[in-house]
Amino acid sequence: MRQNSVSESEALKYYPFQDDFGAPGDRTLRDGIVTARKDNVCFECRQPIRPGERTRVLVALFDKELCRYRWCEKCVEAMAVSWVDSGVSLETRHASGRSTPHG
Repeated sequence: MRQNSVSESEALKYYPFQDDFGAPGDRTLRDGIVTARKDNVCFECRQPIRPGERTRVLVALFDKELCRYRWCEKCVEAMAVSWVDSGVSLETRHASGRSTPHG
């Protein structure tokens, strides 16, 4: 992502599951930007996440189930600008995941 903490804080203002959840007891346990230590796959675009990449990690309790989500640098960048582009960049990232072999 090569962004500063201001851009990362903008990305964290975007809550990926707004209006999707809401059962009693649901809560976010961890939500932050970290440096990946191992390979993973982005929840949004289904592209690979590589070690050293700045990623967003969200751990939550939804419907009494522990859930973990990771987003790649490009999706985090799209979250950061979602306030000025009305979410177009993020929707483009999401659509790319549905049309690739990874998705």
